[in-house]
Amino acid sequence: MIVLGLDQSLSSTGVVVLDGDGRTKLLTKVKTKPNQFPKEVERMIYIKDVIGNICDQFYVDHAVMEDFSYNSIGNRLFQMGGLGYIIRELFHEKNIPCSIIKPTMLKKFATNSGAAKKNEVIDAVNKRWGQSLKIPGDTDIADAYVLAIMGLNI
Repeated sequence: MIVLGLDQSLSSTGVVVLDGDGRTKLLTKVKTKPNQFPKEVERMIYIKDVIGNICDQFYVDHAVMEDFSYNSIGNRLFQMGGLGYIIRELFHEKNIPCSIIKPTMLKKFATNSGAAKKNEVIDAVNKRWGQSLKIPGDTDIADAYVLAIMGLNI
């Protein structure tokens, strides 16, 4: 089984692909800036298309993505909702089952604390699973990695 872990964001989406034995096939970020795209929806479609290409390239069997952060406020709430659902639609179109994990569950799985800070998740990924992620730059990849590991156990 090939699992994709996804920590979606408009600026830096963490993407991790693991095989059924937990071996890393891909660790990457999809980075975008608002001025790259005339319209925000085009930015979301670009991110979706990159993820779709990764799914095709690695023959992804299962996707795991982080649920919405309900602490987001203002326009960010709508942006994250739009991106989250456009990606869910992608998985639906490709018939890839998708599990949605609450941020606190991701943190608890990685660190035994649902209130862990981003650097604690990176430390856990490095120590428990032998990665060499850096603080602060790799927080998106760390979350995506934990989601992919969780997907191997679903």
